[in-house]
Amino acid sequence: MQPVLEYIVRVFALALVESEQLQPQGEPDVKHRYLSGVAKLTMRGQHSQAVNKCIYE
Repeated sequence: MQPVLEYIVRVFALALVESEQLQPQGEPDVKHRYLSGVAKLTMRGQHSQAVNKCIYE
C-alpha cells in the first residue's frame, strides 16, 4: 500500500508544480447576479453555521 500512496503523492506534487507555472490566458468572465436569483448556495458543512434568520425577514 505504501508504494501506491507514494506514487499518488508524487503525481499530485508534479501536477501542482506544473499548475503553478501556467499563466492564465484571456479575460476573466465575471457575471453579476442578484441573490434572489440563486437557487442554492453550496458550502461544506464544516464552514457553515445553523441560524434562524433569513434575508427576507
